[in-house]
Amino acid sequence: EDKGFTVSFGVAGMSGFLPDGQAAPGMRVGQVTDFLVDRLDARRGTLIVTATPDKVKAAVTRELDDFSFESLQPGMLLRASVSKVLDSGLVLTFLTSLGG
Repeated sequence: EDKGFTVSFGVAGMSGFLPDGQAAPGMRVGQVTDFLVDRLDARRGTLIVTATPDKVKAAVTRELDDFSFESLQPGMLLRASVSKVLDSGLVLTFLTSLGG
């Protein structure tokens, strides 16, 4: 039997599993955390994820000298700051010089 955490994505019909060895040190049940999708277990219909800090940190998109808005790709992980809250959503600043 696999040992680890069941992960809730907040989406009906979608589940995840975080193996014990892939959890961040000191992780607690109910804690909100960053993680990466490692693979899909098609037999179980479950996403297997990892939350080890070194893997999450390595996955974050870093600022490059020639980075532009057009360089963004679906699935990129960015660190962003909320600069304004609007009735229609949020204004974010990310990669130092980009926002929207």
